[in-house]
Amino acid sequence: MPRLLNALGFVAFVVGAVALAFALYILLAGVIGWNPFSTVRPMLASVNAMITMGVIGIVLMMIGAMLAVAAARAAWRREMQAVVAP
Repeated sequence: MPRLLNALGFVAFVVGAVALAFALYILLAGVIGWNPFSTVRPMLASVNAMITMGVIGIVLMMIGAMLAVAAARAAWRREMQAVVAP
């Protein structure tokens, strides 16, 4: 179980980081207008899209961190049970 929680936490954290990076791209290219990759604005060039992606990214990163903590607690609990009651 700790391995599954750890893997799920890692995946959620990485997806959250990607969502935050996309929100930053929307901020720079769509809202501010600075786009080093091309001269066109992205399709999702709105403040609402940026805020939504930012919130999704932060929430997913928090969920990933909480799953990692739960995995660490489960691993510690398993080790304690192995030491106390062999």
